[in-house]
Amino acid sequence: MKMKKKLDINNIKLIAVAVLLIILTLITYWQVKNYAFINYDDDKYITENRHVNTGLKLDNIKWAFQSTYASNWHPLTWLSLMADAQLFGLNAGYYHLTNLFLHILNTLLLLFIFHKMTGALGRSALVAALFALHPLHVESVAWITERKDVLSMFFMMLTLWAYIHYIQKPDYKRYSLIITAFALGLMTKPMLVTLPFVLLLLDYWPLQRFSLQTGNSIDLALTAKKVNALIYEKIPLFFLTGLSIAITIIAQRAEIEFMQSIPALLRLENALVAYCGYIFKMIWPLSLGVLYPHSAHIPLWKILVSAILLAAVSGIAIYTIKRRPYIAVGWFWYLGTMVPVIGIMQVGVQSMADRYTYIPLIGLFIILVWFLYDVLEKIPYKKYIITIVATVIVLLLATLSWSQLKYWKNSYELFTHTLEVTRDNYTMYCNLAVLLAGQGDIKAAELHYMEALKIRPDDKDTNINFGNLLVRQGRLDEAIERYNAAIRSKPNFAEAYNNLGIAYVQLGDRQKAIEQFNTAVKINPDYLYAQNNLKMALMQQQLKESASAKQPADSAVIRTFSGCMMTGTSLMEKGDLEGAIKYFQVALKIEPENINAHVSMGLAYGYKRNFDGAISHFREAIKINPRIPEIYNSLAVALAYTGKIDAAIVQLKKALEINPRFAKAHNTWGVMLAKAGKIDEGIDHLRKAIAIDPEYTEAKNNLDLVLSMKK
Repeated sequence: MKMKKKLDINNIKLIAVAVLLIILTLITYWQVKNYAFINYDDDKYITENRHVNTGLKLDNIKWAFQSTYASNWHPLTWLSLMADAQLFGLNAGYYHLTNLFLHILNTLLLLFIFHKMTGALGRSALVAALFALHPLHVESVAWITERKDVLSMFFMMLTLWAYIHYIQKPDYKRYSLIITAFALGLMTKPMLVTLPFVLLLLDYWPLQRFSLQTGNSIDLALTAKKVNALIYEKIPLFFLTGLSIAITIIAQRAEIEFMQSIPALLRLENALVAYCGYIFKMIWPLSLGVLYPHSAHIPLWKILVSAILLAAVSGIAIYTIKRRPYIAVGWFWYLGTMVPVIGIMQVGVQSMADRYTYIPLIGLFIILVWFLYDVLEKIPYKKYIITIVATVIVLLLATLSWSQLKYWKNSYELFTHTLEVTRDNYTMYCNLAVLLAGQGDIKAAELHYMEALKIRPDDKDTNINFGNLLVRQGRLDEAIERYNAAIRSKPNFAEAYNNLGIAYVQLGDRQKAIEQFNTAVKINPDYLYAQNNLKMALMQQQLKESASAKQPADSAVIRTFSGCMMTGTSLMEKGDLEGAIKYFQVALKIEPENINAHVSMGLAYGYKRNFDGAISHFREAIKINPRIPEIYNSLAVALAYTGKIDAAIVQLKKALEINPRFAKAHNTWGVMLAKAGKIDEGIDHLRKAIAIDPEYTEAKNNLDLVLSMKK
């Protein structure tokens, strides 16, 4: 009876700790429900990814398993994001809450698993609390793209749970659960490839499935036999690890080939410094950013100090492996699980990243917590002192995480903060420039592009994005220089050739444009945008030649999608709306889900004052890509003409959610309100449009007109 009562008390304590961890994590992270998508991979993973943002369709599910898009094969991550899209559309807050929910689950599983393995509730609770609330983990939770972090950790914890279950009563059914959970984890993020090694560490401590014997040869042979048996037991897991590594190399081949331009010695030096850098950030988690750029040179003293520190701690871990086994297990957990992302095989421009610590830091937390308890073991009032110290640490970390989270509110806050806490961060300058250009702040965007090019003149992304901005301003010769610079940096850069072709089209040099589009298609035969541009350029050339020769254009060409779109657009510009609509209809028969065809049809119907037809096609375009504010604005105009002002305002709000600096939406809203007799409100919106874009002539004229109505 006493034993049962004791078990009940222990269970109550465990549940109480779990509830407290849930409350603390929710208080710290709840603010993310109001946060936006980040214009740094969230577009690639969600907002501009039609396979994801259209939900769990059969074609999308097939794509998830077949695609290596974003240089990764992680089908379960894609399916998870598709499920969010299916349930919540593009409401970013719910995606954030899904990440938070998974993070809380991971925290609870970590608590339960270590409590089950060690029986030490206090220690397990503190490890789980450090995991839940450390500021280095903010990135993994607050960045929707890093769904792969929280999801892979979830499957890692399930694998550990299944492993403990298997050890209690080994059989094939229980072992199959380990394999299944591990396989699912690898399908969320290949970083889990080191998990079989983690299981071997846990076999030593705390599971104590073998011990290290010293002395006679019989004891040593017995130890070797046990270790060999444990390794043999994990052969299926090692097979999955090898398979995942092979798939990852294939998926990341282009990135790896490009980034291997960083010298091997520099990558090795950076790995040594990064290992110590993460430890420093764990102890002093301030000045955290989304990207820490690679340095062209690392001071020798940093390399030497890092190498000495790593060697010294490794030596201590081995020396104390019998007396304090948690040091060796925790240390080699940290070193081992960090291997896939430490940068020896470099993918990306970062020297290190906070998100990479999500699993590895658990090893260091184990060392800190168990060592704290050991050191204070013989001190009077040990329990009270440990409770006070642990409470102070946990509350301090929660406060720092809460503060760090505010930088993840939106892209602007995140990018500007990262620039404040890092040096020579050309990628962040470029990203901020793209963001500002999208919001209409052209001058600020150009300044940030120039800053990025000062640091890295040959950066392909900066050059191509700057070129795009210059094209928008009609500065075509300068844009061509930037595209050529991007091509010099990456000779097989299909997008740069395509954009270069567009610039030549606008200059009127169709022959050069066709050459660039041809090159883009040769580099990437599946590049549909370049294919369409090439077809349209060839069509324009044929129409011009036919006109000069006074001969009709080839009807076979006109029957192609590009030909129909080109002819329809030409007829619409001439005022032949009926003729334009006929060609757009043919184009839609060829490509029923082409967004440009639906938008063109909507505009043609709008000009013809068939607003119901316009509304129908604009809505179809939004289904195809719900992240283009211009379409919402066009839909709002059509709705307003049918008298549905409230519905029109809803669309304008959606446009401004996507781009808060979309001046055109404010202009439309202002005119709409003025016509409805709400003069003052209309004036406010027109002034907002002009504040965003001081050169917006239409908004200025509308404001003058509305002000005159007030007199």
